[in-house]
Amino acid sequence: MSEIIFDTGLNESAFAKTRLSNLLSESGIAAFADKKFGSDMTFSFSEWKFDGVKTIGDGDGAHVHLCGRFGEEEEMFSLAEIFLRAERGGEAERYAATAASYAAVCVIEEAKKENVKIENIGAGGIYVKAAPWFAEKPALLFLPQALFDKACATGGASYAKLQGFWISKALSERRGSLSFTQAVIAYRALAKRMPYDKSDESARSTDEYDKNYMKLEHVINGVDASLAESVDAALELPSRTVEAERKNAHGSHGVHGAAESLHTADGQKEKPFPLQAFYAELGIDDGTLKEVPHPAALPQSEFDAKVASYYKSKKRSISARRAFRRNAGTIAVCFAASALIAFFAFSAVRNARHRPSAVGLTSFEVAEAFYEAIHTQNVELVGAMSSGKVSKRYGDIVGGIYVINKTRSAYDPKNGIVTPEAWFASLSEENVEARRDVYGITSFTLDGKESSLEVRVPERSEKRTPVRSEGGAPLDDGAQAAHTAEYYTVRTDGETGDFIVERNRDTVRLTYKKNRWAVTEIEEDEDDVPVDTAAFKSDALAALQKYGGDTILATSALKKTYPWVPDRAAVQKAAEQNQ
Repeated sequence: MSEIIFDTGLNESAFAKTRLSNLLSESGIAAFADKKFGSDMTFSFSEWKFDGVKTIGDGDGAHVHLCGRFGEEEEMFSLAEIFLRAERGGEAERYAATAASYAAVCVIEEAKKENVKIENIGAGGIYVKAAPWFAEKPALLFLPQALFDKACATGGASYAKLQGFWISKALSERRGSLSFTQAVIAYRALAKRMPYDKSDESARSTDEYDKNYMKLEHVINGVDASLAESVDAALELPSRTVEAERKNAHGSHGVHGAAESLHTADGQKEKPFPLQAFYAELGIDDGTLKEVPHPAALPQSEFDAKVASYYKSKKRSISARRAFRRNAGTIAVCFAASALIAFFAFSAVRNARHRPSAVGLTSFEVAEAFYEAIHTQNVELVGAMSSGKVSKRYGDIVGGIYVINKTRSAYDPKNGIVTPEAWFASLSEENVEARRDVYGITSFTLDGKESSLEVRVPERSEKRTPVRSEGGAPLDDGAQAAHTAEYYTVRTDGETGDFIVERNRDTVRLTYKKNRWAVTEIEEDEDDVPVDTAAFKSDALAALQKYGGDTILATSALKKTYPWVPDRAAVQKAAEQNQ
């Protein structure tokens, strides 16, 4: 029989202190194919245990190893080792990794179907029969989860490669855990990369929560839609499960089993993994790998542009959510914050008659008012000027900043989040180094026309006459319009206070619905603007000293070097409002 030997990385003294020997009675699962390797394999399962331990090596290099017997005399390698060999080897090694991946995904799928107790185990704990024997009768071994997890956790950075990359600790329900690991294996086999690849566990968990990975459909141009949907749904399972648990904490029920219900977007029972589509996408062909055709693929340049646009937008959204979460952590008194939020919500309902309305505004004015809403943290105005996904996404971002701002200001009026022009208007030699958080838009133009982001938006009670034509053409329900918005987004980091600036160029698409225009889609193009905050503040101080403390003149001078600085007129108006 072949011997499974796993290095715990511990000497005898450390091994005794961890009490790993108490877990030697834990069982793993052995899986044996009922036929030769192929697309339609089925497996038989049995329990498996380590036989004992032995020390291998001398001196400081002596480590305790877990030992066990499996199968016949054939070699066994971990799936992690097989992937590593494929990266360094040739066609034979790549085929071995591909075939092993397919077999592992098949075993997990059958285990879920038959309710076989395979635990949450990474590729370092999945052993596969070596290539010469694999084709005749594939066999895989899933090591005992608790024992393997604790043993490889002592390995420091290697933990991520053996276990961490492949599992999600946000998933406590076994079926959901298996679906996630199954999807990671499939993703690694197809994309040749890990979906969540941060070695630091905290950073990796944050990426899982934010779904910060590259979707399979964006890695492979024209990939089978059902395969991409299945893999992506499972990779997003940690985020959905955490959200379900948060809702449950606020009074909803039925989180147990939420992993299955959340696995599909419509809340239906989890669909079986599309094994045949996966087999075809791998390109397995009688012991070799063939090139896989993708009839649905876009022209490569179009595909690349689509992917780049999507991830620019996603990066911006994730950055905003993380900034919100960092800022949220600074709220000192949680129950008071909750009371304030409830008060703000009540006030919004109470003043329903005075809510803004897009009726009577042109598409240009609606687009302009939409960005005014972002700049001034006006949640109601965002909702009034947009609809659908745009309304939800920007409403969440602006709403988060608004609540943080109001809550902070309630405790200390000087601790709120200010617009860039307000920051510059109150600038002085005494406070230039002081920490004040900033969020807003500067140097805004729409279709090349400068705007102060001050649109006369009617209230609902005014009952304005709807716009019925635009550009000389009558407006029917569903009519479309587009405008180009260019501006800088200026904010400060929630932890360091450093300035973060982006140069934005958005294509804003609007749809005429019943009697008003609404922003329904935004194609974002953005570039990071490097800012050395310390150097900038030093230049600001120098400008103030040069112009005798005149913030208007100092700001105008700074704008020559820092184009994201607010326009003179905006700073002057903010200064007048401060008086």
